[in-house]
Amino acid sequence: MAKKIPKYTDECRAGDDYLLPIIYKDKATGIPHVLTDYTIRAQLRERVTSTEITATLNCSSPDPANGAIHCELDSTITATLVPTNKPFQSYVFDVELTDPSGEVKTILDVTVKFSQGVTR
Repeated sequence: MAKKIPKYTDECRAGDDYLLPIIYKDKATGIPHVLTDYTIRAQLRERVTSTEITATLNCSSPDPANGAIHCELDSTITATLVPTNKPFQSYVFDVELTDPSGEVKTILDVTVKFSQGVTR
């Protein structure tokens, strides 16, 4: 039986830096996974079924010994994510880890809503 992937919902203002900090822990023990030599990736899309990548998040591990992950988009990218005729736009991405042997594991499904700001 496949393991259920956790889901997370987030929000950000278009034109602000976006950061999703994660601590990846073992569910049974609560001990953080050591992420040394892992690669992390995430692609932002309008829908799960979208073929076009809207943006690629910059994902890294600032503290691999403690399971820390940061997935980020800078403000120049988020500024382009909401059409001027809409108050907000939602996107999806998942966070994938690739271990040193090449095994890929999806650890989180994310929906993020980017909204127009008032100050322009």
